[in-house]
Amino acid sequence: MSRRSSEHSRRNSEADPGDFGLTVVYKPEHTQKVDIVFIHGLGGTSRFTWSKYKDPELFWPLKFLSVEPDICQARILTFGYNADFLTASSVSTSVLDFAKDLLFNLKYGRDEEKKDLNMGRVSFYATQAKVNLTSNQVPLIFVVHSMGGLIIKEVRILPVCVLYSQLKGIYPRAK
Repeated sequence: MSRRSSEHSRRNSEADPGDFGLTVVYKPEHTQKVDIVFIHGLGGTSRFTWSKYKDPELFWPLKFLSVEPDICQARILTFGYNADFLTASSVSTSVLDFAKDLLFNLKYGRDEEKKDLNMGRVSFYATQAKVNLTSNQVPLIFVVHSMGGLIIKEVRILPVCVLYSQLKGIYPRAK
């Protein structure tokens, strides 16, 4: 192992891999025009997945996107979850659990100053077996890796399942 890589290993073992839940990593000076949420994959973390050599100084969503002229007006967030399926404590968690956690964080999330993130003001309604999403908020972009894509897939499906179960209670003949 080279001296450089051993220094990297030492430094990274002490570095913060990132928080669980929704975390704001960059907030523009003025109102954001878009929200970008980074979701890591299996075995990753909310910080290391998006950092070169797992070096917190090379966390590219913050280092590069925040200075890009077209993107610097975006609020940048990460969503972290326990993606280490090799430990006994994570056996009972599922992609659906992570999706529910993300939806909860989008609706009720707060920043470091304990202010509402205002991301959860989305309403769902159904017309002719089609579910529509409406919102008066800024666009929301997900950047995902690996299992993060499966979480977003569940996030997209979950409101339809909830709506169906609610309609089934109202309309007993609904299938």
